[in-house]
Parts: sequence; C-alpha cells; structure tokens
Amino acid sequence: MSTSTAENQNSTASTAEKLSGQAVENKPVSAQPGGETRTGRGSGRGRLRFALELAALLPLSLLALEALLGFMGVGQQEIVRPDPELGCVHLPGKLVTWRMEGYSREHLSSAGLRDVEHSLSKPQGTYRIAIMGDSAAEGLQVALNETYARRLEQLLNEDLQAGGSLAKKLFMQEIPQNFAQNLAAGASPQAGAIKHFEVINFGCSSYSTGQELLQFKKEVAQYKPDLTIVMICKGDTLENNIDVTQRSKAEPKPYFYLDQTGKLELDTSILQENKDKLSLDSPTNKVLNWLRANSNLYGAVNRTNFNLFLSDKAYFRLTRFAQDMGKRLATQKEAIAVPLYGVQNNRQVTLAVIKEFQRTARAAGSQFAMTLFPDVTASDKDWADTITAIKAQASSDNFGVIDLQPPFRKDKNPSGLFLQFHFSKEGHELTARTIKEFLENTPVKPAP
Repeated sequence: MSTSTAENQNSTASTAEKLSGQAVENKPVSAQPGGETRTGRGSGRGRLRFALELAALLPLSLLALEALLGFMGVGQQEIVRPDPELGCVHLPGKLVTWRMEGYSREHLSSAGLRDVEHSLSKPQGTYRIAIMGDSAAEGLQVALNETYARRLEQLLNEDLQAGGSLAKKLFMQEIPQNFAQNLAAGASPQAGAIKHFEVINFGCSSYSTGQELLQFKKEVAQYKPDLTIVMICKGDTLENNIDVTQRSKAEPKPYFYLDQTGKLELDTSILQENKDKLSLDSPTNKVLNWLRANSNLYGAVNRTNFNLFLSDKAYFRLTRFAQDMGKRLATQKEAIAVPLYGVQNNRQVTLAVIKEFQRTARAAGSQFAMTLFPDVTASDKDWADTITAIKAQASSDNFGVIDLQPPFRKDKNPSGLFLQFHFSKEGHELTARTIKEFLENTPVKPAP
C-alpha cells in the first residue's frame, strides 16, 4: 500500500471518529415522558425567567425615566385637555415647566387657572377684576408673580393701603346702588366700601375672543367679577370665525358668524365633528387626559411630535395625510348640521362678539373693558384699522378701552418689553401700570 493510500485511510478513520464523537455529544442525556429533554426544559425556564425580568424591569425603567424627566422639568409643558364646549381647557393643578419662550415653573390652580387659588364666593369688601385673554394674558413666559394680573392686584392694594384714592373713586361711582342696598339692610351707607382688590387671571393659550365669551358664561360669571378686562390681539380676529374655504383644516373649537340679517350666531359644527376626540367619557380620552396631567414622558413625546410638525416639511405632510385619511375612513355615527353661510368679514364678526360680550358681562353685574395688544412697529395696517373700529364701538356702547400702543411705543426700549412674541417681565409690568392708570383716570360706569 502506498503512503498516500495509508494517509487517506487514516484520514477517513479520524473523520469517522470525530463524527462518532459528535453524535455521542449531541445525543440527549435523558428524555422525559412527554418527549422534553432536560436541556429543552432548562432553555424554556430561561426564556420564562427572562420574560418575567423584562416585565418587571420595563415599568421600573419607565418610572425611573419619569422621575428623571420630572427632576429636569422636561415634558411638563402640557397645559390643556380637550373640552366638548370650549375646544380645550386648562388641566387643574398641573405642574407646568415652560421653556418654549421665556421660562416659568409653577402649578396651575385647582380650578385650572394660571393664578393663585381663589374662592368662588367673593369676600365682603372685595372689588374683583377678571382678566381674560389668550396666551398674552396667561403669561406662561414669565414667573407667576410677574404676570400683569398678579402685578395689577399688588399695585391696586398698595394704592389702597396708601390712601385708597382709586377704591374711593370706584365706591363713589356706585354709591347710589350701595346706599340703597345698605339702607334696605339697615346698615351704614359706607358698608360696601372697598377693603381689598382681587384680580383673577382666566387667560388661556389659543383662546379666541369668541371662546372667551363662552368661557365667561360657563366659568367666569360665577365668580361675580365687578370688572371684566379682555385682552385682544390680531390673532383673535382671525380665529373668531371659520374660513369657509378651509373648513377641513379648522381647529376643534367654537366659532361665530353673522347670518343674513347681521345677527351673531354660534357655529358648533366643528366641535360636533370632533365629538369623539373631545369626549370626556370615552376610555381612550380618559387615559390620554390622565397622561397629559401626570406623565412627563407623554409630554416629552408629544412636544417632540409638535416640534417635528412645525419644523419638518416631510413630517408635516405625512401627519396631515394621516389625519385626512383618518377623517375619510372614520364613520360618522350621526349627521352633523352644518350652518350654511358665506365668507365672513373677520372684523365685523369680532365687533359683534365684543358687543355680545359686553352685554353678557353687564347682565352678570360686571363692568367691561378691552385691552388692545400693542403693535410697537406700527407696521400692521389691518390691526390698526381694527383698533380704530373697536374704539369707535367702545365710544358708542360705553365700555372702556386700554390701548397699550402709546405707552409701549414711548418706552425707552420697546423691544425689551417682549421676549419673542409675548410680553417680557417688563412688558407685563408696563401693562399692569397702564391698566391701573386707566382705572384711576377714566370714568368707569357701573353695570346696570
């Protein structure tokens, strides 16, 4: 036999030994009656143990992440939840850390106000002022005690302690009514003298003047304010009514329109079309509202989604496409009555809303005034024309107007009165002092 043949035989024998050894090694050690091997059972137990550990670690990890985000103040910018009547309302008691423009970190009140706690009943001897408006009045961009509502209350009470010229003036304007009430009750004619000023901030981001009118009826009137001051800006004039050519893009909120006779009417059709999203009773919405109020992680994810929606065109288009497809695929359970009306004049609708606002406030026993958001650059002619129209209506209907444009334009540093779009601390301070000056120098007629 040749050397080559011998080597091949040895190689074949060696290979056979290896294969035989592998067969022995791969042979199950012991088989159980059900056919499961000890090795297979151990592997199954390992997978089960891993699943149990994962199930325990995942919620613990989420809780740890929630705590970390809470410590850092991240994901705490959620401030509203959907509402079937107003479109949205503040989350009561919510801790809000605001960084989008400026900075603040405080709780909303138990009533959902960007304010300190206030009792529903008005204490005796208190002159109560309701501040209403959108994010300009809400003032999340500055600390709570720097908002013009808080500063106005402080300034008015400082005046009261220094002699109370404004308090005496307001009381004297209402003395016929006070005197009659006190006389009938057998009390001193001066029993109704003002002993304290209370300013309550009902401002809420994204609200239109129309929403504020409905908010007054639903929420503010029960606080029995003596004076209601409503901040208005140009954005409000664009949001009081629907652009009928872009109806599918309208945000879920109440809108107003003028019918063929010029009468102001309420359009709730968009709210009804979004009834499921705005419902407070559906299990899904209850979970989402709980997350809005309590989860920092939900807030962080939602804010990321919002930022992408604003900054990424592809993401914007994709989101809009998904929303449109959802609307098309959704089955409407009941027919929605959509009022038929043509293209509306934004300014005329706004003036009609203001007229109804004044009537509603006075019927509730409150005086009424409007604060006009300033255009310090004097570059917006449309807003300037709207201001002129509001002032003309105020003159004919006898309500007050607090025009912030003159004092803001006269300031040495007008740009320093704003952060980006909203008031800075200095802007809030000037607004509070301008309102106080208005109350001191302008006759405010008592509500009939």
